Formats: sequence, C-alpha cells, structure tokens
Amino acid sequence: NRTYTKAKYLDRAKKLKEMIPNIALSTDVIVGFPGESEEDFLETMSVLREIRFDNVYAFIYSEREGTRAAVMENKVAKSVKHQRLDRLLSVQDAIALEKNLPYENTVQRVLVDSYDEREGKTVYNGRTLTGKLVHFTSDGECIGRFANVKINKANAFDLIGEITK
Repeated sequence: NRTYTKAKYLDRAKKLKEMIPNIALSTDVIVGFPGESEEDFLETMSVLREIRFDNVYAFIYSEREGTRAAVMENKVAKSVKHQRLDRLLSVQDAIALEKNLPYENTVQRVLVDSYDEREGKTVYNGRTLTGKLVHFTSDGECIGRFANVKINKANAFDLIGEITK
C-alpha cells in the first residue's frame, strides 16, 4: 500500500539532506513480507546504502490474523526472513558506527530523559539534537534538563560520555 516510489523516496531524502546538511534520518523496515523476493530485498538494501540512515528500526514480518497479508500467498520462509534481517542489520550497524564516530571527542548538548542503575552507578540517558542516544554519568540530578556531554566513545547504537561543566 505504499503510495510512493523508490525514486520519490530517494529524492525526498536528498532534498532533506540539502536543506539540513547534518540531518539525522531514521526509518522502519520490515523484512519477509509475503511476496518479498530477493530482488525486492536487494532494492531495500540499495536504499539503505544510498540514504545512509542514522538509525533503522528493522523487524521480521510476523503474520497477524485478520489482516490482508495473513491470507496472501508467497510466504517467505522463516529462515530467509532471519537471514535477510541479519544482512540488513550488518550493513546498518557499519553505517551507524561510521556516522557516530565523528561525535567522539566532541561536546554535545543532550536532553536528559531517564537514568539506570548500572554496577552501583547512576547512568543518565538522553538524546543529542540529532536524536543520538547518549549514556553518561553525573554527580547531580539532570533529568528534564539539557547537559553538555563530552563523547568519549561511539558505538553503532549509542554514544558514551561524561558530563562537562
């Protein structure tokens, strides 16, 4: 039921990147929808590589009773769905890490939204202005506030840092 083409999607992403050069883009992907061929999957992978999303929320299609897709033919084998998801995530992890590495040794403004207790320490969680997930320690309460955080380590999914004064 998509109302757009691959070309239109790519064009919109290109225009966004031209208007906002440091924009962070994310998308949702479902692999293994009934009728998805290897060629279809490779088209999805080409979009992933061309746009270079900062984050991809990827899922294996799971049948939902009562939907049109549940009665569609050409179901994709479970093993193929898992293999495609692994391939997609492998490519995306490399892209995300490459996009996160420039954050190392920079100070980012982070909106702090939660904390966890880890190994006896309070670890705060927040997002940069481009939506990057950041974890850091702080001596004081900072939920609901902006904090300047020096990024010490970039991973594919998150950034690790320490609060600065």
